[in-house]
Amino acid sequence: MGRLTKDMTRLCEDIQTLRADRQELNKKLAEGTKARQVEILETCAAYTDARVWKAEGARNSRQSFVDNLKQVVAGQVKDTRDDLAMARRSWANHGKYDGPGGAEPLSAVRPGKSRKMRVHPSEGMKLERSSNHRASPGLHSISHRPVHHR
Repeated sequence: MGRLTKDMTRLCEDIQTLRADRQELNKKLAEGTKARQVEILETCAAYTDARVWKAEGARNSRQSFVDNLKQVVAGQVKDTRDDLAMARRSWANHGKYDGPGGAEPLSAVRPGKSRKMRVHPSEGMKLERSSNHRASPGLHSISHRPVHHR
């Protein structure tokens, strides 16, 4: 039995050594896991910061695009308003045109009567004042119709 006791003692010592090694391994794994968790949290924070930075950049880019678009539209609205004002002034001074063809001023045409006027022979168009003069007071609607020469 001496040999069996010796073997059992050695086996118990080996078991104790393996338990100590296992505890040490578990301790190292726990430390490594904590270190990895810290690294992962830092990486996630860096990704979050990058995402926020990109989102702010995209938002700023969109905002500057919208601001620029507003300026362009405002400029186009102003240009259209200026063009309409110029057209109104032109219509208000419509009897003062002495250009090619010597068209009769629209003020000489009485409202309600349809009258054909020749603008210029090279244009090949006739201006016809519509009898519907109620659409906009002071302005007469004009339609362009091709002239058929025979």
